[in-house]
Amino acid sequence: GPAAWAAERFGVRPILLEPMPAAGRAAARLFGLPVLAADGARVPLRDGSVDAVWCLGVLDVVPDMAALLREIRRVLRPGGSLGLLVVVAQGRQVLPAPEGNAFPTRRELGDLLAATGFAVLRQIDRPDGTPPSWTRRAERVAAEVASRHRADRALALADRQSERFTRLFAAGQIVFRLVHAVGRPAPRPPLPPVKE
Repeated sequence: GPAAWAAERFGVRPILLEPMPAAGRAAARLFGLPVLAADGARVPLRDGSVDAVWCLGVLDVVPDMAALLREIRRVLRPGGSLGLLVVVAQGRQVLPAPEGNAFPTRRELGDLLAATGFAVLRQIDRPDGTPPSWTRRAERVAAEVASRHRADRALALADRQSERFTRLFAAGQIVFRLVHAVGRPAPRPPLPPVKE
């Protein structure tokens, strides 16, 4: 996955968060990286303890996008970077979204980031140029999941969800948006009045 690619390419030490313990164990086995069992509502890391957060394809599937972004802002050091890959709606959505997905518009995403303490540095629609090593890792994950869960109804549901995404992308109703943002400094409290 992307975290293993980043560790290999840039020498960073990623910590993965995964709400499903079994998926976390599988990720640890596949990529050899530490995985914490957690969801976005409460990240088990100290305030200001990480330099950067990479959140790929998560924002549009959480029930409270603002809560996730506030929690990310909490664990980022001042001025720390946030990288987001978000599926955004291109306007009025005619085809149904995959179950459990809510796609913000570009404007809604920008407003949400500003309201949760982020300043957007750069945004790109339809990012391409996926690193080959990243693609190979994603293919390994897909093969592992298919081999272990071929008869599982959840895999069939995931395949149907994937088909819905394909139709929405093909119809131009959604696009990927890659965002680089930084946490804005917290406002300073007012100084107490000076006594004369």
